[in-house]
Amino acid sequence: MPFHWDKPIADSDEAIGTFGNCSGGVTPWGTILTCEENYDAFYGEIYYENNERRSTKGRLGWEKYYDRPPEHYGWVVEVDPMTGSAKKLVALGRFMHECATLYEGKDKRLVVYSGDDEAERCLYKFISSEPGSLKNGKLYVACLEEGLWKSLDINDDPRLKKKFKDQTEIQVRAREAAYIVGGTMLDRPEDIEIDPLTGHVLVSLTNNFPKGNYHGSILKIKEKENDH
Repeated sequence: MPFHWDKPIADSDEAIGTFGNCSGGVTPWGTILTCEENYDAFYGEIYYENNERRSTKGRLGWEKYYDRPPEHYGWVVEVDPMTGSAKKLVALGRFMHECATLYEGKDKRLVVYSGDDEAERCLYKFISSEPGSLKNGKLYVACLEEGLWKSLDINDDPRLKKKFKDQTEIQVRAREAAYIVGGTMLDRPEDIEIDPLTGHVLVSLTNNFPKGNYHGSILKIKEKENDH
């Protein structure tokens, strides 16, 4: 399954399959988006120590039989149901995507909202560069305290340029990048819906047991002038 990106991911232009598939969405051109959630259970996760790549092992132990790099999973996958072809959308970032809620703007470019389904993780928004494609665009993280969507583009924040070598590394390590620019940590952001009457973005925050939040809440985001 190819990565829909111009540079390799963990030294490869393609990944073997997809798993941990959760919710997703449907594009205006009829393809299906499905999200790779809880990928760390299968092949573990990467982390960096003194700028050296390390990885943990997955609790399911898949690496014992089919050793794959963790970086190949945790993406949104676009599937064409008519042909069966599929590709991994690197531009939308790598994290525990719960959903991919789409909004088509007046200029026909797509906005995709997605939550990182784990406690103390963030909410993201992707805006495509052009209509009819999710290959290129800009990824943002919600900074609720400031009422802003912070860009995760390496050219928009010197802190990102200092930490990461290129944009591909930011896409792979989107969680780290989100924290660096001040992304708000939330209580397991899961499903996202856009109110068809008001245009408000409604985010289901499931729970956060360590903080005593057992029943969750609904986060409502009002985009400025309903311009997503």
